[in-house]
Amino acid sequence: RARFDRKIADFLLCDEALRVLAIIELDDRMHDARADRKRDRITEAAGYPTLRFSSRNRPSVSEIAARFQAPEMP
Repeated sequence: RARFDRKIADFLLCDEALRVLAIIELDDRMHDARADRKRDRITEAAGYPTLRFSSRNRPSVSEIAARFQAPEMP
């Protein structure tokens, strides 16, 4: 628990029953790619994939849907 205590997600992608399908992160230049990969491995192991986008180019709903439905998410 201590490894993931006090972490904040930018957005959650949920289904109609409010089950979390994915975590959406908007990354700016202050993000640490190495720390992000570590966090993504933790959330992936818990069953929550992370979709990352640049905070400068916020995605549309259709862009998020396309990434979520892609066979392999980065």
